[in-house]
Amino acid sequence: MTQAELFGGLRQSTDTIVASNQHIAEKAAETLANAATAQAEVKASGGEIDTALSAINALVDSVRAIGTQLAVFEVTKSAKSPTKRAISPNAATALPTP
Repeated sequence: MTQAELFGGLRQSTDTIVASNQHIAEKAAETLANAATAQAEVKASGGEIDTALSAINALVDSVRAIGTQLAVFEVTKSAKSPTKRAISPNAATALPTP
């Protein structure tokens, strides 16, 4: 092989390396952009989760308040009607088993 042929092969190899490096750089930039998008989506999801948890906590508080109101109502109802007893939620478990 002549020096010109060797130089031509070297030149072609160098061009291939440069093209590969450019492709790698493009993919790296694309990966960084995707990572930034994913980070923004995770941050938004975190906010949505916080909002949902706040709504769930408010619902639990409402259910507790309703339970308290029902308990007061049952006590008031049983106090006004001495012939009727309020039935405990656990009354079924207090019954004797056959």
